[in-house]
Amino acid sequence: HQNYAEKHFQSAADKHSDNRHFFLNYYFRDRFEKAMESMPYVTSGVTINRIEVWVTNKRGTYDQARNIVAFTDLGENKPEHIQNTTAFYTNGSPMPQNRANRLYEMITAEPEIRDIQQVNSLLQRKENEWGIRGGDDYEKIESARLLSPGEYSLNASLGFITLKSALNQDEVLAVAFEFTYAGNVYQVGEFSTDGSEALKAPNAIIVKLLKSSGNAPSKKG
Repeated sequence: HQNYAEKHFQSAADKHSDNRHFFLNYYFRDRFEKAMESMPYVTSGVTINRIEVWVTNKRGTYDQARNIVAFTDLGENKPEHIQNTTAFYTNGSPMPQNRANRLYEMITAEPEIRDIQQVNSLLQRKENEWGIRGGDDYEKIESARLLSPGEYSLNASLGFITLKSALNQDEVLAVAFEFTYAGNVYQVGEFSTDGSEALKAPNAIIVKLLKSSGNAPSKKG
């Protein structure tokens, strides 16, 4: 584990490597070195209970595809990790979760966000108000592909995933995950299996953007 950490995280300025290794958000990135101090025992106190990983669908297979809208700021709980602190930041959760800032509340209040055909026009109208930019702060992906568990590995204590195959530069990576810390359960993003009527296909689900289509791994998360 220590060699892996040194090779793939500590030496990487952006804390990512080769479009394969991704922290799930800033919380895990910021706590990585401390959690590794007592190796071989990991002292993060976190257990990630479930995760869904979405990528741009280049295979043309749609059996587990969903429309997704992904945001880098989703779930971030510190102002220095939020693109637009005026619009989104609130003094709230000490942990990452959907309502750690106001983005989730604000975006789910817009009915158009569930209609993938209306998402672009909605978010373009909101760009100035919210201080966000398409291709960097958010991505809309029609019929994104859900990765199978065999296509990535998850470190459930340190909060990062490693893809078995590197993403192409123009591919998007996004996640939803749930974790437990100190007996409390937190969720970032929406799961395709959640039972709410609003989340049923073909409605879009809101997820956490880890890598956008226009650049290397996202700066946030």
